[in-house]
Amino acid sequence: MVRVCSNLQGQELLICGSKKGKILIYSLAMGQLVAEVQNAHYLAINDLDLSHASDTARQGDLIITAGQDSKVKIWNLSALLSQSNFSNDTSMLGSSNSQNGCYHEFSEHTAAVSSVKFSYGASLDRAFSGSLDKTFKVYDLPSKLVIRTVQLSSQVLN
Repeated sequence: MVRVCSNLQGQELLICGSKKGKILIYSLAMGQLVAEVQNAHYLAINDLDLSHASDTARQGDLIITAGQDSKVKIWNLSALLSQSNFSNDTSMLGSSNSQNGCYHEFSEHTAAVSSVKFSYGASLDRAFSGSLDKTFKVYDLPSKLVIRTVQLSSQVLN
């Protein structure tokens, strides 16, 4: 899973989720890996999305990841980059464990999470997930709660 984005420092970044549960962040300007979260998920990362600081009331950009381990995690991109000592003038690679930079973990799904998305529009403080457990969930980011679960007739594949 790959996303290209610009973070709040104006850096163009490539954000990847691996089959081994890692988050990899590359600087497009430097052409190299600048940050890595070793154990972001226990199993593969199936999907991810980015919410820019201008989209939410949060400080900094957020990343949401969908795991084969049935978890949805919210990450603070600025925290991940600051742990890696990333700046315009350096190419130091940093590595962190799953707790550093993790804003919140949702574990309400009972099967692999296949799709995640931040909201764009009137409710910018929301995120969504779909799973192989045949549910679609709506999260309220400020309260860190699941505010709605919709039971579906089939699995959410993507």
